[in-house]
Amino acid sequence: MNPVYSREDVRAILEKTLLDMPSVIAAVEGGSAATGYLDRYSDLDLEVVCEDDAVETVIDRITETLAERFGILRMFRVPEPAWHGFSQVFYQVDRVPPLYYIDFAVIKRSIPDKFTETDRHGHAVVWFEREHVLVETQSSSSDILARGKRLFKQATSTDFLMVLETRKNIARGNFTEAFPNFYRFLAAHLGVLLNLKHRPAKADFGLRYSYRDYPEADHALVQAAMQVSNLAELSATFDLLVSRFEALKAELAADWS
Repeated sequence: MNPVYSREDVRAILEKTLLDMPSVIAAVEGGSAATGYLDRYSDLDLEVVCEDDAVETVIDRITETLAERFGILRMFRVPEPAWHGFSQVFYQVDRVPPLYYIDFAVIKRSIPDKFTETDRHGHAVVWFEREHVLVETQSSSSDILARGKRLFKQATSTDFLMVLETRKNIARGNFTEAFPNFYRFLAAHLGVLLNLKHRPAKADFGLRYSYRDYPEADHALVQAAMQVSNLAELSATFDLLVSRFEALKAELAADWS
C-alpha cells in the first residue's frame, strides 16, 4: 500500500529540493499558514524567490520532485505574464491528505513587489533565506487610497444596472436569471463597499475571508444572501443588500469618491 504523506512530509521533501538549488534565494509559506488559519484542509502556498534566469529550472525541478515522490494528478500553470508578475503553478498530487494541493509561486529577485504586506498577506512562515530579500512591510496609504478610489468608482457607477436586472427577473418570476445578477451585486458592488468600510487594505479581496474581518451583522447579511433558495427569499434579501449598499455609499463617499 502506498504511504500517505503528511503536510510536514511534503514540506521536508520540497525544502530539501529547494535548498539543493543555489539559485533559490528564499522559500516561505504564505496563505493560511501566514494568516494563522492553518487547518487540516489548507493547501500549501509556497513562494520562492530565485535568480531571474532560474525560474524555469526551479519549476522543472519541483515538478520532477512531485512526480517522483507523490505522482502528479493534475497541474495548471498560470499563463504569463500573470497579473502579479510571478510564475505560478498549481499541483494536485497523489498520496497526500484529502483536498490538499500546492500553490507554487516563483518570484524573480528583481520583482519589487513580493507580496510582503502583512496587512494583506499576513506573516509568511520562513523555510529558509540565504539573503533577507522578503522584508515585511505595510501597504502604503497612497496605494490603499488609489486602489480604494478605483474600486469605489467601479462599484458605484454600475450598481443600478445590477439592481434593474435583478428586480426585472424577480418581476418575471425567473430565479435562475435573477440569481446571477443578485450575486454579482453582492460580490462586486456591496462587497467592495463592505471591504472599504471594514478592511480597506483588502478592498480588492472580494468576499474572501470576510467571515474573519466583517462584524457579525454584516457577515450575517452576506451569509444569508448566499443561502437564498427561492425567489421569495432572494427578493426579500435583495432589498436588504440594496439598503446596506446605499447606506455605505453615502457614508464612504467623502473618503473614497
